[in-house]
Amino acid sequence: MGVNTPAQESPIAALLAALLDHVAHQDTDTDTATDTATAGNDDVSKPRIIRHHMSGVWICYVVGVGDTPDSVKVHGRRVWSWRGGRLETSQLATQGVSKEDRLGDWVTCDIGQITEHLVDCIETTADLVEAARALPTWTTAD
Repeated sequence: MGVNTPAQESPIAALLAALLDHVAHQDTDTDTATDTATAGNDDVSKPRIIRHHMSGVWICYVVGVGDTPDSVKVHGRRVWSWRGGRLETSQLATQGVSKEDRLGDWVTCDIGQITEHLVDCIETTADLVEAARALPTWTTAD
């Protein structure tokens, strides 16, 4: 086990730092707030695979700070289960999901308690996230 040095900052720490920077640079005095998620703060708007101890696995875009303390707002789908030998979220990040996988609806929601319960936060590609968006939603009848 190693300790993260500044040169080895964890993806979770980098995401939290980017979100804090995002909030600090928003112009809240006007109706046209500056969106640093897409204007200069690439760490926030990158497509991600998120694994959270309580909220599960998500293929999504992190779009900003959530409405509750210690949360992030995501736009994406929960991955209830996946098949095909991809046992780790890192494999989901490189291979994506398929129509055989169980996916929730495409939603915008908050994932809370990230400092305590965020397990993994891995960059993926917009192509894989958009491919996931096009797949059918899993139902209990399936």
